[in-house]
Amino acid sequence: MLRNTSSQAVTVQYRFYWYEGKGLDVLPYDDVHSVLIQAQSEVRISGTHEGQNVQQVRPHLFL
Repeated sequence: MLRNTSSQAVTVQYRFYWYEGKGLDVLPYDDVHSVLIQAQSEVRISGTHEGQNVQQVRPHLFL
């Protein structure tokens, strides 16, 4: 869940990084996605990966 507590809309870009049990990257990397979060609101982001043995995920957010 991403929350914007400011009085202006904000565009956030994000990508998920997926990892297997030993902490190694599961390829291919996700594409970069973009979401506009209106002022004083929240947005839920989610992702899926079709790779095998995915055990952990790390979201990377940037403006």
